[in-house]
Amino acid sequence: NKVIVSDGQYNVHSVRMPCSGGWFKLYYNTGHFEIFANNKGNLFCKNAGRKNWYGGERYDFNFAQQNCVDGFVQFDVVKTSKDFTVYVGGNQIYKKDFGSYSGDCLQSINRITSHVYDSRALTFHLYAQGWLKFQKENNSNNKVIVSDGQYNVHSVRMPCSGGWFKLYYNTGHFEIFANNRGNLFCKNAGRKNWYGG
Repeated sequence: NKVIVSDGQYNVHSVRMPCSGGWFKLYYNTGHFEIFANNKGNLFCKNAGRKNWYGGERYDFNFAQQNCVDGFVQFDVVKTSKDFTVYVGGNQIYKKDFGSYSGDCLQSINRITSHVYDSRALTFHLYAQGWLKFQKENNSNNKVIVSDGQYNVHSVRMPCSGGWFKLYYNTGHFEIFANNRGNLFCKNAGRKNWYGG
């Protein structure tokens, strides 16, 4: 159920949220996308509209509670220079058409970072297409420096009190737990003595 894209004009990524609910926000160079309370969300475009919300415009929306698949609700985001659309299970739950008033949302997304506000959502999955190009970043804030679209870059912010999360990839997973432990799993790697990798 991944979104099919045709070329690099699209920015496509997905978030899988536990059926029990959660609250997350994806920060872009163009603004942000947020889901909370299981049926509410918003899109923020920098330098858009009347610029009366942190220098841009926030567009709020509601949606019907979605069916779960394998314990998760998956939000698929498709962003172009013309619109921002969110799907769940192939069904469109939100679409924002862009115009001359849309500020930075007319630009391509070249950076995504994540923030989880609700511990129930620590088991979420962020999926960014491999062709999504990331621009070079200033390292003054300990950000990862990337050079071109050969890199896949994403971030997780965990409360100082600790937590346990896992990012699932098509290639395996990355996990942090017990505040000081982690692991990387690669499918079909090595002796294949742990779940086939």
